[in-house]
Amino acid sequence: MHAICVWTLSIASVGAPARNPTSYADLVAWSQDAGVVMEHTAQRLLKEATRRPAGAAAALERAIALREAIYRIFSAVAGGRTPEPTEPMY
Repeated sequence: MHAICVWTLSIASVGAPARNPTSYADLVAWSQDAGVVMEHTAQRLLKEATRRPAGAAAALERAIALREAIYRIFSAVAGGRTPEPTEPMY
Protein backbone atom coordinates (compact mmCIF):
# COMPACT_ATOMS: atom_id res chain seq x y z
CA MET A 1 0.00 0.00 0.00
CA HIS A 2 2.81 2.40 0.87
CA ALA A 3 4.29 2.00 -2.62
CA ILE A 4 0.97 2.77 -4.30
CA CYS A 5 0.53 5.89 -2.15
CA VAL A 6 4.04 7.10 -3.04
CA TRP A 7 3.34 6.33 -6.70
CA THR A 8 0.08 8.27 -6.52
CA LEU A 9 1.39 11.24 -4.57
CA SER A 10 4.46 11.64 -6.76
CA ILE A 11 2.16 11.89 -9.77
CA ALA A 12 -0.32 14.18 -7.97
CA SER A 13 2.43 16.59 -6.92
CA VAL A 14 3.18 17.46 -10.52
CA GLY A 15 -0.51 17.70 -11.41
CA ALA A 16 -0.25 15.42 -14.41
CA PRO A 17 -2.14 12.23 -15.13
CA ALA A 18 -0.14 9.18 -14.18
CA ARG A 19 1.49 7.02 -16.78
CA ASN A 20 0.39 3.50 -16.05
CA PRO A 21 2.99 0.77 -16.13
CA THR A 22 2.55 -1.34 -19.24
CA SER A 23 3.59 -4.61 -17.62
CA TYR A 24 3.94 -6.32 -14.28
CA ALA A 25 7.71 -6.03 -14.72
CA ASP A 26 7.29 -2.22 -14.98
CA LEU A 27 5.38 -2.22 -11.69
CA VAL A 28 8.02 -4.33 -9.98
CA ALA A 29 10.81 -2.09 -11.36
CA TRP A 30 9.02 1.04 -10.15
CA SER A 31 8.52 -0.53 -6.71
CA GLN A 32 12.21 -1.37 -6.58
CA ASP A 33 13.21 2.16 -7.67
CA ALA A 34 10.92 3.58 -4.97
CA GLY A 35 12.76 1.50 -2.39
CA VAL A 36 9.80 -0.55 -1.23
CA VAL A 37 10.86 -3.82 -2.88
CA MET A 38 14.37 -5.19 -2.43
CA GLU A 39 16.29 -6.81 -5.30
CA HIS A 40 15.80 -10.38 -4.06
CA THR A 41 12.06 -9.81 -3.64
CA ALA A 42 11.79 -8.23 -7.10
CA GLN A 43 13.51 -11.23 -8.66
CA ARG A 44 11.19 -13.61 -6.80
CA LEU A 45 8.12 -11.65 -7.93
CA LEU A 46 9.26 -11.65 -11.55
CA LYS A 47 10.03 -15.37 -11.45
CA GLU A 48 6.58 -16.08 -10.00
CA ALA A 49 5.01 -13.84 -12.67
CA THR A 50 6.46 -16.05 -15.40
CA ARG A 51 4.82 -19.06 -13.76
CA ARG A 52 1.51 -17.28 -13.22
CA PRO A 53 1.08 -14.65 -15.95
CA ALA A 54 -2.67 -14.31 -15.35
CA GLY A 55 -2.03 -13.59 -11.68
CA ALA A 56 0.62 -11.02 -12.55
CA ALA A 57 -1.75 -9.32 -15.00
CA ALA A 58 -4.49 -9.25 -12.36
CA ALA A 59 -2.08 -7.78 -9.78
CA LEU A 60 -1.08 -5.06 -12.26
CA GLU A 61 -4.73 -4.19 -12.94
CA ARG A 62 -5.47 -4.02 -9.19
CA ALA A 63 -2.44 -1.81 -8.55
CA ILE A 64 -3.50 0.61 -11.29
CA ALA A 65 -7.11 0.66 -10.04
CA LEU A 66 -5.97 1.31 -6.48
CA ARG A 67 -3.61 4.09 -7.55
CA GLU A 68 -6.35 5.73 -9.61
CA ALA A 69 -8.83 5.55 -6.70
CA ILE A 70 -6.29 7.11 -4.33
CA TYR A 71 -5.55 9.82 -6.90
CA ARG A 72 -9.27 10.66 -7.25
CA ILE A 73 -9.67 10.87 -3.46
CA PHE A 74 -6.61 13.08 -2.93
CA SER A 75 -7.52 15.28 -5.89
CA ALA A 76 -11.04 15.83 -4.57
CA VAL A 77 -9.87 16.61 -1.05
CA ALA A 78 -7.14 18.96 -2.32
CA GLY A 79 -9.77 20.76 -4.40
CA GLY A 80 -12.12 21.13 -1.43
CA ARG A 81 -14.60 18.57 -2.79
CA THR A 82 -16.04 15.42 -1.29
CA PRO A 83 -14.64 12.36 -3.07
CA GLU A 84 -17.14 10.55 -5.27
CA PRO A 85 -17.99 7.00 -4.28
CA THR A 86 -16.48 4.45 -6.62
CA GLU A 87 -17.14 0.85 -7.51
CA PRO A 88 -15.34 -1.77 -5.41
CA MET A 89 -11.99 -2.62 -6.92
CA TYR A 90 -12.15 -6.38 -6.34
